[in-house]
Amino acid sequence: MAAPNGMQPGGGAPYGMGNAVMPSAGHHHDMQHVWSLVEELSGILQQNRERWDELQTGLSRAQIRPHEQDEDANGEEHPKAHTTAELSTQLVEAQRKIEALEAAYTDQAQLITAYENGMHDTAERLRNYVYEQTQATNAIHAHYNSLLSTSRNETLQAQLTHQAWQASVARVAEGVRLAYREQSEGARPYRKRIAALKEENRVLRAKAGWDPPSDSEEDEEFDDEEEQQQPPKSRGR
Repeated sequence: MAAPNGMQPGGGAPYGMGNAVMPSAGHHHDMQHVWSLVEELSGILQQNRERWDELQTGLSRAQIRPHEQDEDANGEEHPKAHTTAELSTQLVEAQRKIEALEAAYTDQAQLITAYENGMHDTAERLRNYVYEQTQATNAIHAHYNSLLSTSRNETLQAQLTHQAWQASVARVAEGVRLAYREQSEGARPYRKRIAALKEENRVLRAKAGWDPPSDSEEDEEFDDEEEQQQPPKSRGR
């Protein structure tokens, strides 16, 4: 029997959710349970239809049997004549059967109506469930995209900050190099003067017959001369 409302499992996405919708963890189990209930109701409905067909057939036979008996009575002599009491009894039994068939028909009609209402309610609940799950999944995707965009912006800002820091470090290093070069160029005349004084000192010591001074002695002499040339520092009271 074909599954109503497109709820047969294995038939793809029957609700138009699309490939982007991710069902919840218990969605498949719920659908299997609903489908088992649908199959059970379908089986009950099929049994009821078969019973209804049997009751219709019995009712037709009960309506045709009196005509056949009348034809037998008119055509040939019946071995045993039916009395009025027997005919009344058969009529009562036939009426009872008809009433029973009508009651069964009413019950079957009510059962079919209840089944259709249950299927309609189940389909409506499933549509609402799928809609809610779709909305929840879309909200999760939107929140994830928002977090991803925020993370990308933060990463970009961190990269820009790092680049600015590297540029600042490069400017500081360049300033240090320029300052050291300027200091070296500014100290070059003093170095030349110191070298000339050292040479003059060697010449004078050689003329005087003294031993040439070592580099450490020359450094100490020049340090003493520099200290003497510097202005005296004010002492605290």
